[in-house]
Amino acid sequence: MPYRWINLYGIPKDDRTSEIVKMFGAKKKVFEGTEYMGKVLMSLNLSPNEKPDKGRFPLNSYREPPSMEYTLFADVYELQGGIDCGENVWIKVSIGPNFIISAKADQTMDKDQLVKGSYIWKTSKIMLDEKKAQFPTDQTQIPDIFVSLYTKTFWGEKRVAYLRLPISDPSLANNDPKWYPLKSVENNIDDKKVGFLLLNLHFTSSKKKGSRVPKRRNIKAKFYFIIYIHAGYDLAPNSPPDALFPAVEINIAAETFTPTKNANQKGKNPVWEEFMHREIELTENLEFASNITVTIKNSAKGLLAKGQELFSKNIIGEFSIPAMECNIYKKRSEFTKLEPKLYILYKDGLPQGRLLASFNIIKATKKLGDIDAALNDMKSHKVPCNLEFAVVGIRNLVPAFKNPTIHMSVAGVNVQAPPLRSSSELDSDQPNPNFLDVIQIPNVDLPEDPLYLPPIELEIKNNGLMGGSLYCSLQGWEYAEWAVSSRIAEVANIFNAAMVQTTSKAEEKKKEVNKKDKNKENRETMNKDVLKAVGAVAIDIPGGDLKNVISPEYKKGKGEMEILLKKNDQWDLENLQEELNDVRVQTAEANIDSDDDLMARTTMASDSNFRMDIIEELDCTKRDKDREKKEKKGQITKLFDQIKELKKVNC
Repeated sequence: MPYRWINLYGIPKDDRTSEIVKMFGAKKKVFEGTEYMGKVLMSLNLSPNEKPDKGRFPLNSYREPPSMEYTLFADVYELQGGIDCGENVWIKVSIGPNFIISAKADQTMDKDQLVKGSYIWKTSKIMLDEKKAQFPTDQTQIPDIFVSLYTKTFWGEKRVAYLRLPISDPSLANNDPKWYPLKSVENNIDDKKVGFLLLNLHFTSSKKKGSRVPKRRNIKAKFYFIIYIHAGYDLAPNSPPDALFPAVEINIAAETFTPTKNANQKGKNPVWEEFMHREIELTENLEFASNITVTIKNSAKGLLAKGQELFSKNIIGEFSIPAMECNIYKKRSEFTKLEPKLYILYKDGLPQGRLLASFNIIKATKKLGDIDAALNDMKSHKVPCNLEFAVVGIRNLVPAFKNPTIHMSVAGVNVQAPPLRSSSELDSDQPNPNFLDVIQIPNVDLPEDPLYLPPIELEIKNNGLMGGSLYCSLQGWEYAEWAVSSRIAEVANIFNAAMVQTTSKAEEKKKEVNKKDKNKENRETMNKDVLKAVGAVAIDIPGGDLKNVISPEYKKGKGEMEILLKKNDQWDLENLQEELNDVRVQTAEANIDSDDDLMARTTMASDSNFRMDIIEELDCTKRDKDREKKEKKGQITKLFDQIKELKKVNC
């Protein structure tokens, strides 16, 4: 296997938890390396060996991967929402051992007052010196780029936040400024943002020539910002509805927007249906404008809520979007209808619900007319509806509820159906009680557009000694029988797309957290099963190109085994290949009737220049086929030994 560079990452010495702090259990929570720590040139091979030799052997020769010259450009414009920053800040951009440092930016002044967390670099200090260096032509071996944010404290300079970008990040090829979220160097597990940095990073081959002129951003302009917050959906999955009092807050630049209906919200599906609008000042070029940050907090009262607020745990979820992702209009007459989107709220990197909202920017602030009347006309018209819920029963609850009752309500509507009990006293103690009843809620005013229909909230309450409840929500738009099918399809696309993103993000976070354990488990499984080769096998003959050899065919459910040998005039392997093909047919017959699922596993074997790639198809059947399969695997092992002996003779 060719040699390649393995990059190492870790925590800088100054950022590590001190021994004194460790004694009190306040260790820093760090998931990923926050700085480059060097690299190792390695060539790794794994081979099955019944009698492995343990030791250290001299390396006769090696070859470094080919390299070329690359150039790193960086332009820094602004920091917004910075936390724990002093009077001024600066950044350090590094790739491998190479780095460039920016000039310092002072805290922003607005009307003779300092703007907390806001720092702007002067126009003459935007551009950083370019950095040229040699890196491998294979970009997977190039180290990640780190951007570190520094400030000055009483004890000296301190790194407060960082940004880590792999070379494959698309933003590095665009050569355009972008708002990047910064992570804390002390706690990057919770995925809490400690500021947003407007930065242009560009990494390219030095052979590519192009102009480098930072874009102008110091020209301010007036815009009219219109927000519509409709409703939240399935907030805080791990919290009961009675403990949630959601309050939403929107921030852009130095402006803050809070709905007046915040005080009336309770539960997992709050409904605001509220417009907020005012004139704000942003940079004329909106790609430089601050991100719009939306945060939903739990405004619960009481001792528990105070404790949550003390430890900054009262945030339900948040998200941010660039100003350029708003609906942008040149003048008020172009803004004729709402086009809301469903945004996903995150906390600690995990989805915490969704928010249906619309963010709009009008460039012309004059001739707005009666803006309030125009906005009210854009709201969905409401029509009186009769709601009916036919309830058959409860099935397969674990653990089973005793004497359960069903409570139904409509989010945002002050009408609740009476609790529903089982159809008989005897049936109420059964694990699957029947209700056989219809709940009716007449004369409820609901939006005519199915997009804005509130969820139907369902609670199954356990009235036994242990108590407890189960909660779920039914999407109202799924039951809008009056709506045309095309509109239902549009609404379904909006909600289902957000659900896919939510699931993907949760799975991605879970995979990251368990990555090390899974890799270890996979390696142990591969090593344990390496000799159970019932699958596609490729054998590399010395002097050949492995890429041209490995082309196994895997057909699920048939258990076929393909053995591909590269032809070589010095080797007489035709007879051996025929024998291997016979074993393939016999193995297929032994596995073709298997009812269990088949898994493909991959491992790599190496003996000097002799390398094998094994793609393994495991049949977990433990019945009459075990004996036949054991015989076939014994034949395969024997044939592998013959190949090794044949190699020694021909070498």
